Amino acid sequence: PALDEACHRIRVATGAALVGIWERRPGGLVARATEMEGPDAIAPLSIPSGPGLFARALEGHEPIHARPGDPSALPVLGMGTDELLVAIPGGEAPWGLLAIAGAMELGPDDGRRLATAIARTLGVLVRGAGAAEQATSRLRRSEALRRVATDLASRLDVADVVRDLSDHARVLFGADRVAVILREAEGRICSPGGTEFSEAS
Repeated sequence: PALDEACHRIRVATGAALVGIWERRPGGLVARATEMEGPDAIAPLSIPSGPGLFARALEGHEPIHARPGDPSALPVLGMGTDELLVAIPGGEAPWGLLAIAGAMELGPDDGRRLATAIARTLGVLVRGAGAAEQATSRLRRSEALRRVATDLASRLDVADVVRDLSDHARVLFGADRVAVILREAEGRICSPGGTEFSEAS
């Protein structure tokens, strides 16, 4: 929803015919949000990886402004208008791509600074949304594990409780190994149980 709203606001501010945000995936670019003028306008849902204008925009550090008739940068969306393409930052590699086609209000520098600033803002938005999603997921899993632990605590056999708790934790957190470590009153450390750990570990 945040990306949809961003596309809408960008299109209103620039007068563009199309604003699209594509996420970079191993197989190519996948559309995450688009805003177009006219109910019959269609944007591509996916763009295969490989050489091309979109790939150049992802690999480069500067926006690419493609125009009809320019042999070095021909538009690829098939709208018959110019296209401004810029990579959306995502850490070590770009998260995706922002495309603004047929814009009328881009500023004196052909919209390069504007597109770069928008792409950076979108990068922050995407990273924030990803962090919030991860935190929510971890909180949900932790709460589920707490409920499991409360249920298991009614049992008397500690070994059974630890084994079941470890199994649940391994599934909830996608872990390969789980262990319960206890520090006894005299300072000695022991492990009443776990999964996929050897005695030496």
